[in-house]
Amino acid sequence: MLVVAVVVAVVVRAFILQTFWIPSQSMENTLLINDRVLVNKLVYAYRSPHRGEVAVFEPPPAWRVTS
Repeated sequence: MLVVAVVVAVVVRAFILQTFWIPSQSMENTLLINDRVLVNKLVYAYRSPHRGEVAVFEPPPAWRVTS
């Protein structure tokens, strides 16, 4: 039962839904620092993005902040 739950969780995260957190003030007035968003990965397979929707993307390595 535990193995099935883990497999389902991995499949859901990889292909359907994923959570992200907002690490910086780049989305201020819409999202605040440390807010969390749940992203639907399937919606744009069936339609185009609409005005006002928040888009999540993987930044290029040059944009990443190193501590």
